[in-house]
Amino acid sequence: MPVSTNASYAQVELRHPQEVRLLGTVDLEIRPLLMTGEPEVPQDLAKQWRPSPLSREGKVGPLLRNARMTMRLSLREASGESAKIADVLGDDRYFIAPSSLCDYELLNTSPRHVQKAITLCSLYGLRFETFVKTIGIVPEEAGSEPMPDHFVSRIPRLEAADHNSMSADEGFLEQLLEQCREVPFFLRESIGSLSSLEDVSLSDFFWVGGEVDLFHPYLTNGLLALVNRRRKRPVFFTSKPLWQQPLYVLLKRDGTYLCACCGLENSTLVVHPYPQQFHRPVRLRYRHDVEVVGQIVMIAKKVR
Repeated sequence: MPVSTNASYAQVELRHPQEVRLLGTVDLEIRPLLMTGEPEVPQDLAKQWRPSPLSREGKVGPLLRNARMTMRLSLREASGESAKIADVLGDDRYFIAPSSLCDYELLNTSPRHVQKAITLCSLYGLRFETFVKTIGIVPEEAGSEPMPDHFVSRIPRLEAADHNSMSADEGFLEQLLEQCREVPFFLRESIGSLSSLEDVSLSDFFWVGGEVDLFHPYLTNGLLALVNRRRKRPVFFTSKPLWQQPLYVLLKRDGTYLCACCGLENSTLVVHPYPQQFHRPVRLRYRHDVEVVGQIVMIAKKVR
């Protein structure tokens, strides 16, 4: 039974594996802070509903049709969304015309290009493994030869061993790689659209992992914070709750950093802690005791 502690989703019992399938565990969250709208529960999920058995279609046509109907997309709408994917990736091969989508469903034909297969899985929320098995490809029987080095950034084992032997103490970068393992591929070109920043550089990222005394729950299990350095004048909205307030990175006079909600009162910078924490508002002399580095526009955090 899916349980939500905040949003009002209906608690509907689902039989496993007949009516529900576990895809995995969520371990990483990318949270944009510029869009702080309250979540809305769809009407179909807010009231009691009768679960239906999962489809076990053995052909690609019914699989794609059921997935498209689940996403409530028409053929023309799905084609329009594929055009957005092709535009973001800069490759027209990811675009699928409405006629091609219709042929896939009616004629049980699969796309000949892997780019269109990726688009179908992205549009319809299909697992790539499920899709390739449906079209007759068994991943377990695929070749086991390693990918050539010029296709993937791979550090030779000898160089990696020498590098590990030279560094006695691990820095934050080693801790970050240890916790995140592989960076999600979709972040390669999506940081700008998620953060509304152009020309993001490494100096705009701040390591927030390992911090215990937090001023805001968004920073719990945090790893990285992306900062807009152009927004240096802190603003605190008295009519909004604290979870909708902007977050800022502050540089204190002693060289330490602080992430918190804050606002200016004359020449005093007032740091407002989250009410669930045992902190009192902190008052610092603006530009004497503290400097504003910028506003946090996105946070990457571990969920577990």
